[in-house]
Amino acid sequence: MPILPGVPNVHFDFGAVDTLGGALAELEINHPILVTDEGLVAAGVFDKVTAAMPVGVDYSVFTGVHENPIIGDVEKGMEVYRTDGCDGVVAIGGGSSIDSGKAMSLLAGHSGKTLFDFSGQSQNITKACVPLIAIPTTAGTGSEVSRGAGIHTDDHTGTLGLGSPYLQPNIAICDPDLTLTLPPFLTAGTGMDVVTHCVEGYMSKNVNPPAEAVALDGIRRVAAYIERAFKDGSDREARWHMLMAAMQGGMSILAGLGPIHAVGLALSEQGHHHGALVTAATPPVLRFFQGQEDKKLAYLAAAMGVGENGDAAQAVADLNARLELPNAVKNLGYEMKDVDHVTAAAVGSHFNYTSPKVPTEAEYKQLILETVG
Repeated sequence: MPILPGVPNVHFDFGAVDTLGGALAELEINHPILVTDEGLVAAGVFDKVTAAMPVGVDYSVFTGVHENPIIGDVEKGMEVYRTDGCDGVVAIGGGSSIDSGKAMSLLAGHSGKTLFDFSGQSQNITKACVPLIAIPTTAGTGSEVSRGAGIHTDDHTGTLGLGSPYLQPNIAICDPDLTLTLPPFLTAGTGMDVVTHCVEGYMSKNVNPPAEAVALDGIRRVAAYIERAFKDGSDREARWHMLMAAMQGGMSILAGLGPIHAVGLALSEQGHHHGALVTAATPPVLRFFQGQEDKKLAYLAAAMGVGENGDAAQAVADLNARLELPNAVKNLGYEMKDVDHVTAAAVGSHFNYTSPKVPTEAEYKQLILETVG
C-alpha cells in the first residue's frame, strides 16, 4: 500500500523571515541555537535572520558548519547547545547547515548517543528530537522539507546517512530575499541539484502520483528560470521560482532517490560541490534507463523544454554546459584513485532501494567512469 508522506508547515514568500518570531512561539522555543556557516555571516545574510529575532528572546550562535558538513561540526555545535541551555534549533543556510541542524536536533533529543547509533537505523530515531526550524538560503537541496540528512565522518570520507520522519523540520521559512546574493556557481550547482531530486523522485519505483506531479513541475521551473538567476542574481521573479523548485525537489525525494545520488555521493570523498557531482551523473544515469523507462523519460524531456521526442539526458547535459557546470567531474579537479572502492560505495548505497532499475557492479563502474570523464 503506498504511503504518501507530507511536508511541514512552510512560510513562503518575500519577507517570510519576519515570521520567525511566531514560529519560535508556536514551537515553544525559548532559547534557540542558530546554526549556519561563516560564508553567510560574511555575506550579511545571517544578519537578516537575526534582525527578525523577537526582542527579548535569547539565542546562541554556531557558525562552524563546513561546505560538506562533518561530525565534528555537529559535535562542536552540540557543545554550545548544551552549555547555553538551548531548547531548539534554527538552521540557516544550504543543505549543509540544515542537515547539521537536523543532526543536532537528533542528538539533543537522544542523550548519550552518537550519529553512528542512527545511521542506517531509522528505527532508533524517535519523536524526542527537539524542535527544528529550517531557513534555506540556497535554492537547491530541499532539506527544509525532507526527512533525511547527510553528514560526513570527516573531510575525506563519504556520507553518513540519516533518515526519519522525525528529522523533517517542524517549520520551514522560505524567503527568496535570502537567496539574492548567492553567487553564479552556487546558483547553478544548487539549482541543478534540484533537477536531480525531481528526476529521481519522479523515476522512483515507489507509487506516489502527487510527488511525480510536483517533480515534473519543479523541473519545468528550473528549466525556465535557472539561467535567469545564474545571469542576474537580483532577478526576484527567478529567485522566487528557484526557491519554490528547491522545495518541490525536497518534496519529490520523499518518494526516494536512486543511482544519480548513489554515484554522486560515492564521488564525494574529495570535497567537491554536491550539486556539481550529481548533475554530472545525471546524463549517464538517464541514458542507462533508456529502453526501460522510456515513457517517463519522454515526460522528463518535455519538462526540460525539448518535447516528448527529445533527449532528456542531452537536455540536462546542455543545460549544465550553459551554466558552466562540467559534465565530467575531472574538470572540477576530481582524481580517480580507486574506481573499485568508489564502485563498491555506489553498489552499497541505500538509494538503490527505490530505483526502478538497479545497476550491476559492472554497470555502476561504467556510470562512474562516464561521470568522471
